[in-house]
Amino acid sequence: MTEITAEEHQALVRRIHKAAGQCNAIERMIDSDATCEQILTQVNAAKSALHRIGQMLLEAHLHHCAREGVASGDATKAFENLSQTIEYFCRIYK
Repeated sequence: MTEITAEEHQALVRRIHKAAGQCNAIERMIDSDATCEQILTQVNAAKSALHRIGQMLLEAHLHHCAREGVASGDATKAFENLSQTIEYFCRIYK
């Protein structure tokens, strides 16, 4: 993950902390007998936060790794790698 900028790194860390906070909230809600609907709403929020982290990582990969691969003259390998990375991202949501 050395290819990302300091700004991208900070944004990812903020998102991860947000997702972790949402997961902690789910645990507290379960312990406090919150309704299933309330808990599921929080689960959806956590899923969305994790999805956004994945999108950010995919964008960073595209902007840095794929661009560098194409610029170095090995576009075929860069696109194969990008395709594999997209597959990893899509697998998360099956």
